[in-house]
Amino acid sequence: VGASAKTGAVHFLVLIAALCDYSDVKTAERGATTQIVNMTEEIGTPVSDDTVRRILSQIPDALVSRKK
Repeated sequence: VGASAKTGAVHFLVLIAALCDYSDVKTAERGATTQIVNMTEEIGTPVSDDTVRRILSQIPDALVSRKK
């Protein structure tokens, strides 16, 4: 994966973190995965628990990499 793709992925993770924060979804706490899975189902584009969990696990590193 090239540097540009990694930067894009980090930006998406930061955006997800911001939207979760705004929606009062605590990404590091129990229940966040279920909340997000339910949200994706509500808009008709379901995402699996495992996928959401994998994405949420990447958020802390993405935030650290963007904070200067």
